[in-house]
Amino acid sequence: MRRDPTVDVVRSTPREDLSIGDEPHLTRLIGRGTGLVVVITVTLANASNYAFQLVTGRFLGADAYGLLASLMSIAGIVAISAGSLQQITAKTITAGHVEERPALFDRLTRTSLGAATLGTVVLLLLSPLLARSFSVGMLPVAIVGFYAIPAALAAIAVGRLQGQLRFVEMSVLSTAFAVVKLGLGIAILAAGLGVTTLVAGLVVGTLGVALAGLWWSRDAGYVTRGVMDRDAI
Repeated sequence: MRRDPTVDVVRSTPREDLSIGDEPHLTRLIGRGTGLVVVITVTLANASNYAFQLVTGRFLGADAYGLLASLMSIAGIVAISAGSLQQITAKTITAGHVEERPALFDRLTRTSLGAATLGTVVLLLLSPLLARSFSVGMLPVAIVGFYAIPAALAAIAVGRLQGQLRFVEMSVLSTAFAVVKLGLGIAILAAGLGVTTLVAGLVVGTLGVALAGLWWSRDAGYVTRGVMDRDAI
């Protein structure tokens, strides 16, 4: 008895091909695409950070590079402190404490900006002590103190996208900070400027990307909780 060849065709056809128009198949494809974009952007961000170290090490002498490393360590402490705002923002949005209207500066952003400004004042007051502790000049330490403001706004922008589950945009924005840092580093050092100007440029560059991120994520809604509210922490 001869076998029907169509039976073999059906048996050898993957289930995904038979349901290519189904929603589960499309969801898997979208998930794979999202994961690929995230991997690419994270790789680009890591490469940009590594390239920044190579560029600064190439253009700066040993003393200047040591100064930059000390200042970046202070900026890292500030960034870690401000990073908690990302989780607070994402948690507040997913909990539904938002009004359905676009907002560039909602209540959470305004209160966080106030807290960051207070942190900047504290860092400015501590700049003489920090300068002596890290054996650096007081001016660049004072400039790093202003980094608290863009760091807070950046964390909120990324947190908004995280709360909306917009992981592709979130990874793109995070990568933009690293790429802008690299571009500014190359431009400033190629112009023959020093570490103090470089640090100031990084603060301004981070602020610019953070404001762009707030604009990009403004449709997350108006967050009605402040940074110190019990429901927001």
